[in-house]
Amino acid sequence: MPEGTLELNGPSRDVLARVDGDRDVAAIVQELLQEYEGAQEAEVRTDVLALLQDLKQRGVVRERT
Repeated sequence: MPEGTLELNGPSRDVLARVDGDRDVAAIVQELLQEYEGAQEAEVRTDVLALLQDLKQRGVVRERT
């Protein structure tokens, strides 16, 4: 992130730690569901996609084509 810092904690940090270019969103969601017992898949997917979209807009991550 140019000229700034990005502070992540909790689930956001857990999502970003899994963004490695090999895992897709579905794999990240499945791993988080195992880590956060009782979480709802649809809610986790929505949250992951929202976080990734925000990080993409900030230039932290980019979509692989």
